[in-house]
Amino acid sequence: MKEKLDHGISCNYCHTMAHADMKKNAQGRYETRIFDTVTQGETGTKLGPFKGLRSPVHATKYSPMYRENSELCGTCHLNQEKFLSISTYADWKEAYDLGKTKDTCQSCHMPLHEGKTELVAGGELREGVRTHAFIGASDKGMLEKALSLNLQTQIVGNELVVTTTVENVGAGHRVPGSGPIRNVILKVDATLPDGRVLRYSGDPKGLLPPLAGMGNTKTGKRDALDWAGLPGKMYAKVYQSAVMPNGKRMVGVGGFAADSILFDTTLKPLEPDTAEFRFALPESMQGQGKILVKATLSYRWVFKPLADSKGWSVDYRPMREASESVAY
Repeated sequence: MKEKLDHGISCNYCHTMAHADMKKNAQGRYETRIFDTVTQGETGTKLGPFKGLRSPVHATKYSPMYRENSELCGTCHLNQEKFLSISTYADWKEAYDLGKTKDTCQSCHMPLHEGKTELVAGGELREGVRTHAFIGASDKGMLEKALSLNLQTQIVGNELVVTTTVENVGAGHRVPGSGPIRNVILKVDATLPDGRVLRYSGDPKGLLPPLAGMGNTKTGKRDALDWAGLPGKMYAKVYQSAVMPNGKRMVGVGGFAADSILFDTTLKPLEPDTAEFRFALPESMQGQGKILVKATLSYRWVFKPLADSKGWSVDYRPMREASESVAY
């Protein structure tokens, strides 16, 4: 590292990248170490998407890859361990090659400033400058445009049947992207006019898993974001560890500890996911009102049990909401 320009999230790293090569080896595995994928330019020369620029402190050079090539971002957003634990670039490349997206990483996560702006304080006003805030899942607008949510309801016999369709309509990669502890949760509620919640009567697979939050397993105390056992679906890539000395596996681990994939429900671009949830109807309710059905999609940057064990906070980040009143 001492013999190279600094590697990591820095101005210097990104703007001294002369070439990036994201490729698989003979075994079909990506080479994702930065030293294997990145060729840096001349020491001291900064590269970028503008021609003919001059700087009083360093040499500058134009490179088309800063506008045209998502491999620039793939050097960090791809990590091959036992599994491709961070697959964002590979997911985007698949969608791009299939024509499901025309955007590069930069065009979404580095949107253009409106009109002319200064790239640095006191610098020349230029058009075509992109924000370097690198907006992602912490941005409300980005979350809201990523997914669509549709809701359908019907009465079948003595049950209320709710069908949801979730589709990745706004991201050029799987949702959630980034690391394997990210998750999106679909939660479905059916409530009577008096506030009572309808009893879930469908397939147990339609209940949220422990990773959605179990609360304190010793005291039974749960908070408002402990949703395990409630009707819904988790969208995530969930790894589990190898069997530990106590005979158990850790679930929801990072890629470095992953031994196998427990499930992968991440949403590919433009591939709708449909789920069904059934609720038992009380006989005494018939003809007396309407049932409110509400479905919400929210993003979590970490699995709730992991956050609880580490003392981290998990906020509520809404993505989409749909509701319908059902006469009964």
